[in-house]
Amino acid sequence: MKICVFFNFYFRYAFFPYVFLLMTVLVPLLALLMLFAVAPAISIVHATSPIITATGTSYATQPFTLTGERTADGNTFLTGTFVDDVFEGTFVGTASNVFGLVLNPSGLNVQLYFTFTGTVNGIPGTCIIKFQGNGEGILMPIKGTWVILSGTGGLTNLHGTLKVEGIGGTYLNYNGKIHFDP
Repeated sequence: MKICVFFNFYFRYAFFPYVFLLMTVLVPLLALLMLFAVAPAISIVHATSPIITATGTSYATQPFTLTGERTADGNTFLTGTFVDDVFEGTFVGTASNVFGLVLNPSGLNVQLYFTFTGTVNGIPGTCIIKFQGNGEGILMPIKGTWVILSGTGGLTNLHGTLKVEGIGGTYLNYNGKIHFDP
């Protein structure tokens, strides 16, 4: 009987602080940790559009127009525009662009932004594409990257990066992955 009274007293009063701590702090903390561990597994799945392989060629139909030129430290800086570039392939339409390029003893560095109007994979709209590349010089081999920055119409949610290679100022072959966000 004395043993029962001892255990009854011991469990009732000696463990009470631990039971209180377990029920008020540890159980809610464990539930919160499990929520963070399980939540990523049950998150909402976003619908995505398929990745499209985009290939084709863009042609400069007219010579570029220089709008600025200066020389400093052995570098020649040129700015200008192209109009009515023609696109074939996944991109079908025309574009105009504003460019800036640097000619230096080691070659050509170019950056341009063009406004494309037409269809991409059959979807009409307009988009802004940034081209950044380098090569040997004007009207010589050039390589670079196109990044689709923004769009309107059906091309509002168009995104992608394409590799570009060709002869600067004449044609560029493009190849890369694009997709439309839902």
